[in-house]
Amino acid sequence: MRKSLIATIVMIVCIGVGCTKEDDEFGYPNGIIVADIDSMNDCNLPDCSEDRTIRLLATHVDGKIFKGMNSGRYGVSYQYTFDSSIIFYFCDLPVEFQVEDLRVNFSGKLYDACGVINAVWPTEEVYLLKLDNIHKR
Repeated sequence: MRKSLIATIVMIVCIGVGCTKEDDEFGYPNGIIVADIDSMNDCNLPDCSEDRTIRLLATHVDGKIFKGMNSGRYGVSYQYTFDSSIIFYFCDLPVEFQVEDLRVNFSGKLYDACGVINAVWPTEEVYLLKLDNIHKR
């Protein structure tokens, strides 16, 4: 009975530590906080309209710029789960930053992208990023 109890405790601790490690590896990048995931968004609003729902806020987030093959838009992409990604497409990226593989640090608001860009697997979530500031790293 005592050995069984110890084995159960060890197993629970190992599972808890494993889950914590996984939570740190994936998800939103450092500097991203959730602003509103519950409100409905009007998907008929114009691209990058400030009337769109702000889903996330970015503060001093590091990223590497890419140009989407299907959308033709510049963005930054992050691994979200072990087999999917999350993409932030820029609304107003200055010309001097429209360079693939450029490492940047940015802050801004992330708007719901429904009706503008559809998430295609392996992309889990897509947002429109209205910059407050950006600079090269």
